[in-house]
Amino acid sequence: MAGIPEGSCLVLHDEGAMTDRLITESRLLESGRDGVALFDIGGSISACNLAFAYLLGYEHNLLQKRPVHSLFRSHARAVLRTHLQDLVILGFITLETEIVGKRSEPIPVEATIAWIPGEQLFKIAIRDITVKKRLDEYRRTYAERLAIEVAERTAQLTEAQKELQRQKTTAEGIIYGSPIPMFVIDKDHRITHWNRASERLTGFSAREMIGTKRQWEPFFPSPRKVLADLVMENTPEEAERLYAGMNLRKSQVVQEALEAEHFFPHLGPNGTHLFATASPIEDEAGIIQGAIVTYQDFTERTALMAELKWREAYLNNLIQNSIDGIIATDSEGLIAIYNRSAEEILGYTPEEITGRMRYQDILSEETALAIRDAFYGDTYGPPGKILNMITSLLGKKREPIPVRFTGTIIFDGEKEIGSVVFIQDLRELQRLQREKDQAERMAAIGKTVASVAHYIKNVLSGLKGGAYVVRSAIAKGDLDLTLKGWEMVERNLDQIGQITADMLIYAGERSPVREHLDPIELVSEVVELMRERARLAGVELVSEFREETGKVAMDRTAIYRSLLNLVANAIDACTLKGMTEGEAKVVIIVDRPDGWAVRFQVFDSGAGMDQETQQKLFTDFFTTKGYAGTGLGLPVTRKMVEDHGGKLLFHSEPGRGTTFSLLLPRN
Repeated sequence: MAGIPEGSCLVLHDEGAMTDRLITESRLLESGRDGVALFDIGGSISACNLAFAYLLGYEHNLLQKRPVHSLFRSHARAVLRTHLQDLVILGFITLETEIVGKRSEPIPVEATIAWIPGEQLFKIAIRDITVKKRLDEYRRTYAERLAIEVAERTAQLTEAQKELQRQKTTAEGIIYGSPIPMFVIDKDHRITHWNRASERLTGFSAREMIGTKRQWEPFFPSPRKVLADLVMENTPEEAERLYAGMNLRKSQVVQEALEAEHFFPHLGPNGTHLFATASPIEDEAGIIQGAIVTYQDFTERTALMAELKWREAYLNNLIQNSIDGIIATDSEGLIAIYNRSAEEILGYTPEEITGRMRYQDILSEETALAIRDAFYGDTYGPPGKILNMITSLLGKKREPIPVRFTGTIIFDGEKEIGSVVFIQDLRELQRLQREKDQAERMAAIGKTVASVAHYIKNVLSGLKGGAYVVRSAIAKGDLDLTLKGWEMVERNLDQIGQITADMLIYAGERSPVREHLDPIELVSEVVELMRERARLAGVELVSEFREETGKVAMDRTAIYRSLLNLVANAIDACTLKGMTEGEAKVVIIVDRPDGWAVRFQVFDSGAGMDQETQQKLFTDFFTTKGYAGTGLGLPVTRKMVEDHGGKLLFHSEPGRGTTFSLLLPRN
């Protein structure tokens, strides 16, 4: 709307009668950078400019009709709430007070409130005086300090005038009594003070040095300017030349002073490393009247620094040459230390990873969560430590690398400041373990060839019997007998195929082909397949799904076959001689224990197993089924589960049944 300052907010009451009022309010709101608002005799805000709303942190529309006193504190709030009529009489008031913005933080302001009789409105202009307040406080504090300092200086000057000689003696006493070696020269470069500490440091007495220009002699073999001479003459080029290699620099503490460090082999029994500071002495007019030099013996400090550097180099050498990978992070998780063994394991160079990557970058999401839980839990050691956790890190090619992981959180007091971990590459160890397992399996197969051959011989006898029945039936033209004989042939062929497949799995090195499957659906398929077999055996087969697991990465064929083996064994266990009285029952339970993706439990109410049977269960192709079993089922099942990185466990008590637990890992 033309004529209204940009950023003003207005309260409109009667669209047809407000034109003159809008012009008036727009004129009243024009006040440069001051925040300006208009409010009525009741204290309700009717308009404000952008500066007013911005200072308070509100949008324009949120200030309309707001009680003006609600924006102020203490005395100003009371005046604007209960004394507006008095302000009408007064007509004008200026005060310093505090307003409260949207963030509830008090803001010091200078407020000018004026009654506009012709408009029946109050105009309030506020100006932020935060900086002014701070300056006033600073000036007040500074004035107080200055007054104190002036008083002290006056007292000192008065005392100095009365006892000038005493002050001179005291100053000389400070110089001569100081444990820090120092000397003073005047504007003619003559030594005026040479304290006892300088005597001890150099071996030159004050008597032979004061009044001379021999300040160079204790330190250098021939006459030359020393730091005190150079700081008086203010000749930086000459100073750089004379003190080359002595770490010459301007002092960061004393204005116009110079500092230098140098080792003097002739000072002390083994030489002395000195840190010198030379400062000019100026009079009231700023004219240099002399210079003072102090020396600090840095011999011990230099030796400690050298030892510290040696220890740092030694520690770095230990870290870099450790056979374990060592990775350390700071409080933000940024990798700060990364040794050569870690480089060999993960493939990243130190330049690629140190200071650039975080520890999460070399972990999968699941592994990162598992390591975090391990650090703050007690599964792998006390809280804050991990001992020998088997996990995997992501290499440069983003391939999982199996490692043994040991680490600790580093604390400064109670604050975490980082962590350090030690990793051992398990790829070669796992390869050797696989070769060992393969050799053991082949040895076991070799020891049981005779048993398997005997089993196959029995199957072949069955095949011959079936073939004989088929031939006899064909000769007689008996179709039913032919089918019966053929069923015998098929059954024995299936048995040969089964034992051949088991032998290949047990002896082979097949890696699981994983896909994400629903464990509940897999169990449902197994139950559906085995339900008729269980019914014919007089066994009740049920499943229980105790919690939702979500989809789990697994080899469908391997885990499906493993579950079939376990359920078939459970059904057989319920029909073996010696089963306890009661209902024969097999239960498949699916749940998800801590640390695992899924657990399949297969319980049977069979006779259970004694200790001797349990010890033989996975060895030497042991079977409790006589000629009806090969003893390959459980070893094959365990191998397929372990190929997944899982576990096959069991618990059995004579007379109370058996439970097998098949666990698959999360990663």
